[in-house]
Amino acid sequence: MRSLDVLKTTPGVARVDRVRDLARHDMMHAAARRRWVHMIPSDSFVEYVTTALEGSCAAGAPNCGHGLPYDDDAHVAVILSGTKVKARRRGEHAVVAEMAPTVARVIGVLPTECVDGHALTQAFAVRHQQPC
Repeated sequence: MRSLDVLKTTPGVARVDRVRDLARHDMMHAAARRRWVHMIPSDSFVEYVTTALEGSCAAGAPNCGHGLPYDDDAHVAVILSGTKVKARRRGEHAVVAEMAPTVARVIGVLPTECVDGHALTQAFAVRHQQPC
């Protein structure tokens, strides 16, 4: 049996992706792919990456800390402040990919290239058009 087939059928493995193919897929709706793309350069010597099942721990690990490429694992509180920001509490889920375009919007700069996420425009006092 090939190594790749063994990886794909290993208990606890959710997916196996070829690194050079990761960026060809939808990044906003595929948290695991998005995180791998941002962690490993496409010209890396790494051929494949495995993603554990959501909520999994490595064998023998004392706890399940950060490191899994799922949105729940990356969930953090974000506090925006300034004259361009509405005073309100927002309970909706945001992804890490939205932080850079949001901060860029707050400080008044445009990203130099299209990014995976979009600015959290509902947090702003004045709506602006998305650049990409």
